[in-house]
Amino acid sequence: MSVFKKNNYWYLYVTYNGIRYRKKTNVRTKTEALLVEAEFRRKLELEGTGLYTRNKPTQELITEYLTFVNEQLSPRTAKRTHGIIKNFQKHASPKTAMDITQSLMDLYVSRRSKDTFHNTPISKRTINSEITVVKAMLNWAVKRGIIKHN
Repeated sequence: MSVFKKNNYWYLYVTYNGIRYRKKTNVRTKTEALLVEAEFRRKLELEGTGLYTRNKPTQELITEYLTFVNEQLSPRTAKRTHGIIKNFQKHASPKTAMDITQSLMDLYVSRRSKDTFHNTPISKRTINSEITVVKAMLNWAVKRGIIKHN
């Protein structure tokens, strides 16, 4: 465990169970950085015992992700992503982000493959592209600490 200062901000460098964590603290003093480090370590220990898990209701996750998409992607890509997420919610409807499991994705694929668009079945390529968008949303959530793993 250590804290260090770089560009007027304090950073954490924590190793827990063989995994390295590096995190910017957004605090300006060493005392505050040490407090943030202690809280971070406590959360890691609680996660290890199963008493604390990072999770979020799916609707909140989707709202945050779509806000990100609107800011970062082109309007056409953002519109397509909105449609894919809407289809995902309609066919899978998970309650929390951690409920999105492989079995739920399999259920989504089976339900989505029965759909039609203008009396034409949805292609496997389209379904795979939609799965890619859901994966991207989950990976985005992991990077931001919203959920623990994808």
